[in-house]
Amino acid sequence: MSVAGRHNEALAIAIRKAKRAGIPFVTGAGNYNEDARDTFPCNLDDTICVASTDERYRKANESNFGRHVTVSAPGSGPLCATFRNHEFTYRLTSGTSPAAAYVAGTLSHFVSFEKIRSNTELVLKRMRDNWNINQLEGFPESTPNTFNNNGFLNQYKSPLQPYAGAPEHERFAIYDEIELLGSSKDKPDRTQASNVESSSLLSPFRSPVKGPELAEDDDGSEVQGSRSRRIKHRTGWRFGVICGCASATVVFLINLIVTIYAAASHSHAPGRSYDNSGRLTLFFGSCSKAQHINIIVHFIINALSTVLLSASNYCMQCLSAPTRTEVNRVHAKKAWADIGVPSIRNLRLIERRKVILWGLLSLSSLPLHLLYNSAVINSIAAWEYQVILANDTFVQDDLWQRSVAGNISPQVIQIHDTFFSEPSPQRLDTDDCISAYGQSFQTARSDVVLVYENGINISDGTAWNDGGGLLTLESTYIEEGGTDPTEQFSWMCPDHHGEDLEISDLPLCSSEIPHIKTDAGNWAPFYGAVVSYCLSKPQPELCEVNFSLPIAIVVILLNGFKAIIMGITAFTSKEQPLVTVGDGIASFLRIKDTTVSHMCLSSRRDFGKRKNCRRLLSQQALPQLWVAQRTRWFRAASRMRWIAVIALYLIALITCASLLGYGTSVLEPNPGFGYFWNLGLGAVNTNTMIDWTIPSQGVSGVVGNTLVANVPQVILSFIYFTYNGLFTCMLLAREYSDFTLERKGLRVSGVPKGHQRSSYFLQLPYRFSLPLMALSGLLHWLVSESIFLVSINVYSTLRETGYATMMTCGYSPAAILLVILAGIAMVATILVFGSFRLKPGVPVASSCSLAIAAACHPGSARSNNDISTSELQWGVMDLPIGDKPGHCGFSNESLGMPVEGPLYA
Repeated sequence: MSVAGRHNEALAIAIRKAKRAGIPFVTGAGNYNEDARDTFPCNLDDTICVASTDERYRKANESNFGRHVTVSAPGSGPLCATFRNHEFTYRLTSGTSPAAAYVAGTLSHFVSFEKIRSNTELVLKRMRDNWNINQLEGFPESTPNTFNNNGFLNQYKSPLQPYAGAPEHERFAIYDEIELLGSSKDKPDRTQASNVESSSLLSPFRSPVKGPELAEDDDGSEVQGSRSRRIKHRTGWRFGVICGCASATVVFLINLIVTIYAAASHSHAPGRSYDNSGRLTLFFGSCSKAQHINIIVHFIINALSTVLLSASNYCMQCLSAPTRTEVNRVHAKKAWADIGVPSIRNLRLIERRKVILWGLLSLSSLPLHLLYNSAVINSIAAWEYQVILANDTFVQDDLWQRSVAGNISPQVIQIHDTFFSEPSPQRLDTDDCISAYGQSFQTARSDVVLVYENGINISDGTAWNDGGGLLTLESTYIEEGGTDPTEQFSWMCPDHHGEDLEISDLPLCSSEIPHIKTDAGNWAPFYGAVVSYCLSKPQPELCEVNFSLPIAIVVILLNGFKAIIMGITAFTSKEQPLVTVGDGIASFLRIKDTTVSHMCLSSRRDFGKRKNCRRLLSQQALPQLWVAQRTRWFRAASRMRWIAVIALYLIALITCASLLGYGTSVLEPNPGFGYFWNLGLGAVNTNTMIDWTIPSQGVSGVVGNTLVANVPQVILSFIYFTYNGLFTCMLLAREYSDFTLERKGLRVSGVPKGHQRSSYFLQLPYRFSLPLMALSGLLHWLVSESIFLVSINVYSTLRETGYATMMTCGYSPAAILLVILAGIAMVATILVFGSFRLKPGVPVASSCSLAIAAACHPGSARSNNDISTSELQWGVMDLPIGDKPGHCGFSNESLGMPVEGPLYA
């Protein structure tokens, strides 16, 4: 429509009805060089209002402007069809009317190609997806900085599309016979074609590209022919995500096969016919072998978990990285995005689809941290047993037979016959006896007879007097719930049994065992009767390696879910994310961002706060002084990021120290920290088992104790994520500052071209990323040794059922101390690195997209050719002359350092 004037209600009603019917209306903004808020029908929300630009992409002198403008298009001097002197002809014309016609023609192109019927919103979406942002000058701030484009040279479209968003078709592929990285005399000059592409907006003022054009795929590499669909999945960040998806699929298959095998071939240990906790028995037998199997299996689980979570984190960082379109949209709102670092901040800036995928990957990682390691459990088989004090009459057959003929209690006879049944008891010297039974859990022996010397005068009234040489009998139980205020072997210490005894007033028996062993010849645990030797009842070792079927099923489902999300990310993402700072520099060098024109010395601190950012971008850019200062690394990260990392570490360290203090003081009397340190890492001990209200049996016991044992792993992962992000910020700043000192190629996440280099593991250099990954693995292992799941299968001749099971959590004070020391070392390390200084030169842009874009504008005498594939250096491109400020930026030429005093813009 070429209408601009006063309001007409009849026409307004017609326009509204037409829009509801699916017919978009395009109108000129008017040619009065004023705000279009009073210009009808431009001021209707139901129209697409078009402003006019000249051949230099500036506002045409006569064009209206303002917030009601939807898009701008060429309108200064295009050749238009007209009717004059009773015949059709052509003439040059100007104004918003030909600009509106240009936009209407572009929309008709979309409608025609896709056969769109009655869908105004879809037509408008195609227009928004293909227009150029922040390319125009001369418009007031209130006017949207958008320029109409038919999308043919859209750098983010597929080579199988005529424009972004269109259905793909093979007839749009070009150069079918040309290899991606090959070379031929018949090939056109790619660099020249690429430069034309990046600088052209395809308007009527530009000459069309002669000869065959090149299409650029979503990772910035040129793709030709019918192979383009395959090639774009074999390179760059997308290939990394596909590899992550393949790795997750392999892990999924391994988990599935192992689960099916475990469910089909599991067995039960002797004495057990079922397990109400949902655990399957993969192995039972030797406790040492079970421990070795458990170590190997958990090593494999941690390796698979690392692969799965690393692939997930890689994909999450790619999802949180903004595309150039999203960066342009953010800049138009006078804000900025993070480039090159893991960023939660970007989630409110990127498209909703990527936020949902990021959130699903993040949420699926949480249960994996909590459950995966507990899918396989090492269960200790512990025997409850009787301690019998007797003389030779009880153990020597001839003496026993004579005593049976006399007056002897039937209970004593039963005890004797049970003890000497198969398997036959073994004789142990007192030293071996003390070593064999002075353990937290008895896994290979049960009842024991302590044989004392004949002729001992026992005056204690609690001694038995039923004949047969048996003096006393004591039963040792393992309390359900997982803990016992007394140690199972406390009978070995003379002071730990008797009437009216306050156990809390006595030292732990385990602390007295070394002293008892040094004087084993005088060992007298009961009534002063010195033990001559022991008879021990051997038992088969029944330790188990269990497989939790419910946990395995949850892990498999989450594993498969992650693989699906990674596949969706790899095969549905259309645009190249700016994953590394090199990606950002390359993008801003190819297509300049006019939002930060003449702001070449801007740094992250200039745009740090939103209020300062909006104020700075709302006013005319002023030249700045360059100051030669060696900024410290910690300036590369925001104050809030530093506060978050340090606060999280301090809270975690204080919590660990508090738990360590409580855990070592809960025993009465306190045996001292040396006792706990000597227990070792991850050792199961009755004194370090937690007594709480969480169920100790059944599925609820498995799940409840598993979640508690693995919650610290989740907290550690989040703390490490923030730590890694902080380190990445500082190393990014160091890499960025190195462009002042030497010329070098950009590190990009796509296919390197020219002098470009492939990226490290996204942004962190290997010499930092690998030690950090190793440190993360070490910390996760130490945390797993600090608090862990304890499963005990109790076998007994004392219980009617003969079997019981219990589950709880244990802790290791030594491991907790090492975690605290490692945490302090990590905080100290990052503070030391933060104190390092950067070389003076380029301002610290860090991950700030606005600061990076500000350094990517060419000098006045330089062309707009794409130099992103060349070796680059930052420095002075235009020297300051008189009142004219100089200019700094990235160039493929050798540049000098700026000097203090002159102004630069």
